[in-house]
Amino acid sequence: MMDTPSEMRTQVQSRASSYAFLAWLFLEQPDIDFVTHLLADDLQDSLGSLSSSSLADSRMITGLQMMRSSLQVQTPCTIEDTCLALAVERTRLLRGVSRDYGPPPPYESLYRSPEPSGGISFLVQVAEYYRYAQIDLSAERADSLDYLGLELDFMRLLCEEEMRSLRHGDSDEAEGFARLQHRFLQEHLLTWAPRYCESLLSHSAAGFYHGVAQLLLGFLEEQSRIEAEHRYESQELSSVPQPGVGRGR
Repeated sequence: MMDTPSEMRTQVQSRASSYAFLAWLFLEQPDIDFVTHLLADDLQDSLGSLSSSSLADSRMITGLQMMRSSLQVQTPCTIEDTCLALAVERTRLLRGVSRDYGPPPPYESLYRSPEPSGGISFLVQVAEYYRYAQIDLSAERADSLDYLGLELDFMRLLCEEEMRSLRHGDSDEAEGFARLQHRFLQEHLLTWAPRYCESLLSHSAAGFYHGVAQLLLGFLEEQSRIEAEHRYESQELSSVPQPGVGRGR
C-alpha cells in the first residue's frame, strides 16, 4: 500500500529533523547554549518518529539515554565545567589531534583511503554531489567538505528540499531529491561513517560522545534497513533528475 502525500511529508520531515540534530552534534562547539539545549529538551523528540517506541531497544535509544545521563552526572558541577569537559572530549574524539590521543577524525577521505592522494578522489566526489544539488555548504562552515557533520547536514538539506517540493506538488523534483539522498547515503555515508562510529566507541568507554556514536550507528542502521525496503534502481549521478534548487545556502 502506497503512502499518502501526508504520510510522505511526515516521513521526510522526520528524516530532516533527525539529520539536523545529528549534524548539529558534530558541527557545534559544546558551549553553554549547546549544553542548555540538550538538558532542556527531550532528546528523543529531536529524532522525531524515528525514535518511536518500536525502536525502544535500538542503539538510537541507548545512545540518547547515555548522552542525557552523562550530562546529568555532571550537573553538580557548574555548567561551565560541563562545557569544558565536553570540549576536551570533543577535541580528543572528533578532531584527530594525534594517533595516540583518539580516533582518526571523521573525514570520509581518511576512512576510505589510507593514502592522502587516494582520499582526494572521494573529496572530489562529495563536492560534485554538493554542486549537482546546487547546495553550498562551505559558506558558513570552515571545514573540509567530507567532514561527517557537513555530510549529515547535506542530507538534511536534501530532505528539506524534498519536503518543499512535495508541498508545492512537484513530485518530479521531490523524486530527484529522494534519489540524491539514496545515492549519497549508499555511496558515501554508509561506506565509512559506521566505521568511524565503531572507532569512536573503541576510544570512549562511556560518556556523551560514546552515546553520540551509538545514536548515529543506530540511525544509519535504520536508514540502511529502510533503503533495502525501498531500493532505487542504480543510476549514474548524471542520469538522476537534477533538482532545480538554483540557490545557495
